[in-house]
Amino acid sequence: MRNNSSKDSRQESQRRRVWIFVADAGNKQDLSDLDHLDAILWGANPNTRLGDLVLMYRTAPYSDIAYVFTAASDARPAKRADRADTKYVIQLSDKVRLIHPVKLQQIRATPALSKWSLARTVQGVMRRRRDVIDENVWPALQQLIIRRNEYVASILKAVASPKTGAAKKARKRVARKPRRRMLKVFLSYGSPDLDKVERLYRRLRRVAWLNVWFNKDTDDLMTGDQWQNIVPRQIEKSDAMIICLSSRTINRRGFLQSEIGRALFVQEQQPEGTSFISPITFDQCDMPPRLSKWHCTDLRIKKSGIVKSDYRKLIAALERRADFLAETS
Repeated sequence: MRNNSSKDSRQESQRRRVWIFVADAGNKQDLSDLDHLDAILWGANPNTRLGDLVLMYRTAPYSDIAYVFTAASDARPAKRADRADTKYVIQLSDKVRLIHPVKLQQIRATPALSKWSLARTVQGVMRRRRDVIDENVWPALQQLIIRRNEYVASILKAVASPKTGAAKKARKRVARKPRRRMLKVFLSYGSPDLDKVERLYRRLRRVAWLNVWFNKDTDDLMTGDQWQNIVPRQIEKSDAMIICLSSRTINRRGFLQSEIGRALFVQEQQPEGTSFISPITFDQCDMPPRLSKWHCTDLRIKKSGIVKSDYRKLIAALERRADFLAETS
C-alpha cells in the first residue's frame, strides 16, 4: 500500500500542471513586458514547476486570457533584486499570444466553466494550491481556447493527463530543449499596404521567439512620444528589419523611405556578410537600387491567407539571423 502511495505521489509531482497567472491591466509595464519579452520573471504560485503551462489572465478592462507561457524553472522565493510583489517568482518562456483572447464573459457562458472559481472571482489566483487540471475544468477550458485559436492546439494538448506517464517525458523535453534567441524585429511598410502588413503581423506574433514592433499596435506607442523620436530608436534597438514593398509603395514618399535610410545606417554597423535587412515584396515590382544587394522574398498574401512556401522563406531568413546573433553574443 505504501509503495502504491509513493508511486502516485511521484506521478503527481511529475505531471505537467496548468496554472492561471494574472497581469494587472493597469500596469502598463507588465503589459509591455508580456508583449515584447519571450522570457520574463513573473510572480508565481509556489507549486509551479518546470514545464508547467501558464495561461496569463489580464484584468479589467481586458478581462481575458491572452497569453500562453511555459514555465522555464521551478518557482523560487523572490529576492529583493527581483522587485516582485509576490513571495514566489518563476521564469516564463515560449510565449504564444492568443490572436483571439478568451474573454471572462465567454468563460462564464460555458456551462462546464460557469462555476469555476475564476469565473466567479479572479482574486487569490496566486494562492491556489490546485491547478486548472485539479479543478476539473481543463478539458472545457482547453476546448474553448482552441476553438478560437486553432494554432495553439498542439501546445495545449501536449499537457499530459495525471493518469499517464507522458508528463515526465514532457518535463525533460522542456528542460533540455534549446531555446532560440529572442529576435526583435521592426516591421516597416507604406500605408497603402497596411491591410497586408496587419495580416503578416498577426502571423508573425504567433512565433514565440519573435518580438515584432509594429506601429499600429497601440500598446507599443508611449503616450506623448513623438513619432520622429520613436521610430529611429526602435529601429536601432531591433535585431532585424522586415521592409515591406509593393508596386504601390516602392516609389512613394513618406516614412517608409526614411525608415529604409535608417535601416541602411544600422546595416553599415553589421559584420561583413551578415544582414540586418530582410526585404519582402507583396507583388511584382523592381527593388530600389539602394536595396538591390539584398535577397528579396516574394510574399504573396491571398484572401485565403499567406502563401505557406513564401512565409517559410521569410521565417528561415529570420531564423538565420537569430542563430547568428546567438552564436556571436
